[in-house]
Amino acid sequence: MIHLLTGNKKERKNSITDICIQQGIKTGKVQHFYVDDFRDINFENSIPLNTGLFGERECFVFHESVRDLALKTILKNYSETEHILIFSEDSILKKDLTIFEKIGAGIQQFEKEQKIESAKYNTFALADLLGARDKKNLWLGFREAIGSGISAEEIHGIMFWQIKNLALVKTSSTNPGMSPFVYSKNQSFVNNYSLAEIQNLAGKMVKIFHTRDTYSTLEIDLEKIILGL
Repeated sequence: MIHLLTGNKKERKNSITDICIQQGIKTGKVQHFYVDDFRDINFENSIPLNTGLFGERECFVFHESVRDLALKTILKNYSETEHILIFSEDSILKKDLTIFEKIGAGIQQFEKEQKIESAKYNTFALADLLGARDKKNLWLGFREAIGSGISAEEIHGIMFWQIKNLALVKTSSTNPGMSPFVYSKNQSFVNNYSLAEIQNLAGKMVKIFHTRDTYSTLEIDLEKIILGL
């Protein structure tokens, strides 16, 4: 059973929940995949075509992945599956929509979200606050960045970049290839963390990125890391 949801993000999220309820699948057991996930793994090897020994049905949600998948082949191969495959997209090209239509997918197209342009927070400020271990202002900056429309994924990227910088400077006796400005700042920042703390932070950042399963999970986990500094 294949579904395509496009348009308003909140309505798509609600629709995913509705589909799961209708099919008797607990939302906590839904498996979410993002475009980056399929750079290292094969779709067919990760998503079962048939149900298990006892006929267990599963639900898989694919976020913003259509343009990077072999869509025609995948939809043809999975068109009769008893599992639930939900493709959730901000927008979709006409040629891709036609492929979904041809296999009889359940299609819901919501109104596009109205984007309000506003000045975005400078995420590099978060890197400096993380390096300085200024928990209060880092948390305030994090909330301001989220409020200005910056995604949790982008914030995760800048924070992880800063943690990697700290690790490089902490373990190098000379400049490991950074710009002189960035290297100079991190020479003072590393005094705020032990090597074990830096390694622990890096491990947490990797884990929360790969275990995220909802639109809000990564945001919540980042906030927990910030408040735990």
